[in-house]
Amino acid sequence: MKTVYLSGPIGDVLTDSKEHLRERRKAFEKYAAKIRKAGYDVINPFDISDVQFKVFAQDGEKPTREDLMRADIVAMASSADEVWLMPGWEESRGCDGEIHAALAIGLPVFDIERRHVITLSKTGMQALLRPLCGKIATDTKKINMYEPNQKE
Repeated sequence: MKTVYLSGPIGDVLTDSKEHLRERRKAFEKYAAKIRKAGYDVINPFDISDVQFKVFAQDGEKPTREDLMRADIVAMASSADEVWLMPGWEESRGCDGEIHAALAIGLPVFDIERRHVITLSKTGMQALLRPLCGKIATDTKKINMYEPNQKE
């Protein structure tokens, strides 16, 4: 049985209203139920967040947004066979990260609403990641360490 990672807009579980998060959770549960009915296992990010909050609570802390995203991406990368995108994914930073990670490791990404698979050629992936890499590589010391015979 294939496992689907369900990606969709959530918002900020640390700052958004409880009502907004309840609505988002319901939407995820609705899609997860449909996907299960179609014969797939589902990884729901809300389930992962619930576990993360319990783990951090043991130390009297709350997970950061970054902690939650890391846990989601690890679960997706280690257990999912496919990533399915819920409506509204285009406006979500979290979905962007999940899509980039999925495509980078070769997982198929499926847009539920438009009913098509999102793919990128090697050239397309390089073009997509190039602006991101430019933002990361701004520390000149780190850039220079890759230059042969560079003196500091």
